[in-house]
Amino acid sequence: MKKRPRSITVIGWLLIVVPIFILVASASIWIYFKRRDSIDTLLIPNGAQIAVMAVSVFVNVICGIYILKGRGWARTLYAVQGVINLGNALFFHPLKSNIPALVLFLAIVFFLFGADANEYFLS
Repeated sequence: MKKRPRSITVIGWLLIVVPIFILVASASIWIYFKRRDSIDTLLIPNGAQIAVMAVSVFVNVICGIYILKGRGWARTLYAVQGVINLGNALFFHPLKSNIPALVLFLAIVFFLFGADANEYFLS
């Protein structure tokens, strides 16, 4: 098996650690600071928002684990889930607030489907 590229290692670990941090931070905001005013203004109920976030975190962590194990389906799942999440975000929030997430997503996809990554996932 080809040695894992450093970019894939970094992305895999980020997909494991960052979503968990975001989930914990969001939960603490919702529970302890009761900052539900901005959440309540959205078109979908709080429970649905929390469920979507939990599923997204779960999928990202699974993708991160299996990307580190060299499974090609994990990068495809990440890309599909990322497109769905960005579509959801663009529907509910202004484009300007989604530009950083879009740039980060495109950068990650660029590295996940680059030449070095293709060699790694195909070996």
